[in-house]
Amino acid sequence: MSYAEVMGALTGERRGLSEAELAPLVADLLDDRMPLAQAGALLIALRMKDESVTEVVTLAKAISQKTRRIEVKRRPLAAIDIVSLDGAQASSAMLGAALTVGGAGFPTVQHGSMAGAETRASSTEPGIADLLAALDVNLHLPRGAVADGIDKTGYGFMLARYSCASLGQLTSVFRELTVPTIFNLAAPFANPAMPEVRIVAVTDPESVGRTAEALRLFGAQRGYVFCLEDDVLTRAGKIALFEKRGSQTFDFRARDHGLSEIALQWPSGSAADQARELDATLRGKSSGPMVELMVLTAGLTLHALGAAPTLAKSFAMARESLTQRKAENVLAAIRKAYATAEVTDDGRTSKVHW
Repeated sequence: MSYAEVMGALTGERRGLSEAELAPLVADLLDDRMPLAQAGALLIALRMKDESVTEVVTLAKAISQKTRRIEVKRRPLAAIDIVSLDGAQASSAMLGAALTVGGAGFPTVQHGSMAGAETRASSTEPGIADLLAALDVNLHLPRGAVADGIDKTGYGFMLARYSCASLGQLTSVFRELTVPTIFNLAAPFANPAMPEVRIVAVTDPESVGRTAEALRLFGAQRGYVFCLEDDVLTRAGKIALFEKRGSQTFDFRARDHGLSEIALQWPSGSAADQARELDATLRGKSSGPMVELMVLTAGLTLHALGAAPTLAKSFAMARESLTQRKAENVLAAIRKAYATAEVTDDGRTSKVHW
């Protein structure tokens, strides 16, 4: 189909595109062959129509093919991400949850960009990379050093510039649009470690089942998707479980699984402010919504990894990792290990003293 025919299908017929129809345009987008005005119009048309599972997976496959892999020995490996379509941020809780899983003895990996740098995000709120930098963690690491860090400490973060192909002119398109696009939805798929287990927090209730099905079709073996806007800690919210054979959405009530029912509150302030709050939480100096959201997310991850037979036991494992300051120890290990790492522009060579 031509560009005009695709736009007619999206805006006139308001129908979803097949992989065969969208893939050529995605290739033009990623290879800077599409004029900027057309690129922006295509992304907005997809957003207004509401991106389908097939469309998200088609883009994810194309991005994945351009991603430079990191080889992690410890498996199964989990990734914890947040997909925000309305500017809401829970990055500090997602980072804390990943460290908590690492403290419980299971490896996790995250990836992303610095706010204001080349990014798929429409928000300039602090992301995980910004929080790690504020916590004095060296992010300028080659792929091999990140893989070694995961194997030895249980956690690793890959800065996108060292693993993902440049988005070229698309970066300026994102900045001009200032609204979320299909690239936000596809971001978790670009993880260079190809983790088998995926945990994704979304902010759009309608995208819970869709995101789970997209992750399954993309090849993830198991995981959970939940919606932050459902205020899942205070009332029955929707959580989707996906496995290789299929996905299902079920009602979840925190109190039925040993979690405290407490209203979520979004972290605010600069990256430094949020990093201080997270550091206090890891040191056992804080309680409340942040802790419960971390336990929820880490517990779902541990259950998906097969660490415990029930959600209640998985949440108990997560809470123990926090209260015994095991998660804090993971952060300390990463901070120390990566302090002497050196990286070249291609992200391949390094000197790391473990």
